[in-house]
Amino acid sequence: MDRRAISLTIIGILLFVFYLFLINPFAILFEISRINIIYYLIAVLVNQVGLILFAASWWLLLKILNLRINFFEGIQITYTSLFVGWIIPIPMNTEVIRAYLLNFKKRSNLGQAICSVVVHRALYNIAFGITIGGAAFVINFIEKDHLPIDPWLIIFAVLFAAVTSIFFTAILNSRALQFLYHYSPGWIKKYFFNKFIDNQQSELGFQGFVTNIEESINAMKTNFSLTLLSFLLIFLHWIGGSITAYYSAKSLGVDFSLSVIILIYAVVEFIQQVNIFIPSGLGVIDAGLTGAFVLAGVPLQLAASISLLTRLATYWFEVVVCTPIAFRYGYKELLLEEK
Repeated sequence: MDRRAISLTIIGILLFVFYLFLINPFAILFEISRINIIYYLIAVLVNQVGLILFAASWWLLLKILNLRINFFEGIQITYTSLFVGWIIPIPMNTEVIRAYLLNFKKRSNLGQAICSVVVHRALYNIAFGITIGGAAFVINFIEKDHLPIDPWLIIFAVLFAAVTSIFFTAILNSRALQFLYHYSPGWIKKYFFNKFIDNQQSELGFQGFVTNIEESINAMKTNFSLTLLSFLLIFLHWIGGSITAYYSAKSLGVDFSLSVIILIYAVVEFIQQVNIFIPSGLGVIDAGLTGAFVLAGVPLQLAASISLLTRLATYWFEVVVCTPIAFRYGYKELLLEEK
């Protein structure tokens, strides 16, 4: 881990400690002492299943591309990428790690690896937009209740999901890639575009990368049913995180409609998506989730307790599961590289 990552992690921990200090940790402990352990175990289990669904959705895209990665290895690569993403909050970090590991294992060309993770991210953002927009629609027009989140923030989040999904789709367009490469200055070609030339197909140059991207996209279009199934698994992953928050609240005797919880959880996860400084949004996400529950009418100490339990299930328990897998998998890859 580099100094920047260590420094930002320390800042995140300090923010988290400061957050706990502001909301009175003793009051939180009192609230948590009333926990219904059965409901909370359901919350933890649902979140772990959601994590597996996330890995499975990407693995399905690999199956479409005929890459020889078994399901368990797909989980290992995904968990390793999540672990690195938690430590170093750089945009698209988990996608970069997965693409690197795929290409490093020589089981895919660079075009296939990049296409799999970019399409997965686009599907992820589409699912996010549908989740948050759908929840807001249900609350406002079906349940006829007030939105616990500022409508403009909801609109911004939905637009963010739509624009980024369109962007990810556009950068995989072969004509666009060829146009950008052809009209780019020589130094941009050298220091950026030529980095995508696959060592296995170096004689083809950048065109080889474009061809691999085009073939991968065509394969996903041809196998639309599997691509759709991948999207549905990502959507269930989003819903799973919301159900985790729902049962975390229920474990402390707070009952919300699931649509309200989905909206709250999705908006807070949106904050995590745009966070590029603090690893895993330590302190920031916790405060945001607490504030969202307070806006929904929950007393501060109880809201903070629900937030703590939710983050325990959706972050800290994930760290416990992913860390040993990441270290074991990363260590094996290092030995292979040295050989």
